[in-house]
Amino acid sequence: YFRLNHLDIDGTSSLSPIRSIEVEGSDKPYTIYPTTFEAKWSALTLSIPESGSYQLKVISVDGKELLSQSINISSYTNQIWLDLSTFKAGLYYLNLSNGANRYNEKIIINK
Repeated sequence: YFRLNHLDIDGTSSLSPIRSIEVEGSDKPYTIYPTTFEAKWSALTLSIPESGSYQLKVISVDGKELLSQSINISSYTNQIWLDLSTFKAGLYYLNLSNGANRYNEKIIINK
């Protein structure tokens, strides 16, 4: 729900009627987990609706691409092993794309 308070330049104000909004599409059609990693080699589970060839990238918070690998998704749920041995502890972004679709998730690496 929301309501606007309109303030005119002359100092008068008026309230709008109360309105409700409905957010559509807030449920993600995919699952990427876990989002916290602690080992040098970690298994990443991907559940996405479209099979095919994807590019998986891990990007630092300052925008540097730190890992990029091509993967084939052949079924709805897939397990991918990631070598995180050279990564420092911190927040990263995982991007998975195939040209037509893009999936993004924040991940945390603990050491």
